[in-house]
Amino acid sequence: MGTLQMTKAIKQIVIFDLDNCLSDDQWRLHMIDVYNLPFTSEHELMACYDNYHLLSPWDSARHVDFFNSFPENTFDRIVVTSRPEKFRTMTYEWLSRSMLHPRRVLMRANDDFRNCVEVKQSMVERLKPELIHHAFDDKADVVAMYRILGIKAEILAINDRTLG
Repeated sequence: MGTLQMTKAIKQIVIFDLDNCLSDDQWRLHMIDVYNLPFTSEHELMACYDNYHLLSPWDSARHVDFFNSFPENTFDRIVVTSRPEKFRTMTYEWLSRSMLHPRRVLMRANDDFRNCVEVKQSMVERLKPELIHHAFDDKADVVAMYRILGIKAEILAINDRTLG
């Protein structure tokens, strides 16, 4: 008598950025305008970023239908964001309220001050690159990094902007 062997289907990964990709942060962007705000220390800059992130639960959600067009039974939808870990709970609450249900959310360590390209590259390298179907980000340099890694990537932005 043969043995019935069940195999779990391997899902492809779709990566989404959060701020200015799924979350409309335009209204709070002035808080991190590093070109127009006088910072006297890195501590002041980080405080501005913290205040910027603390207001994220009031962002409007965008591209929800597009996100959900990648069905959960076929794709692992993963959010890769430069938001620090200390904002994880409020980020998950916002995602849930916004009808966005990623399989995982990868966030920057609280003490990681590298630029977003380096942070996101280190996150993505921990995934299985051969399973990544597509990546979406609002920043051209992040999209370029994904493409260098051999990942099909496109810009997905709510607002056209030049900040950070």
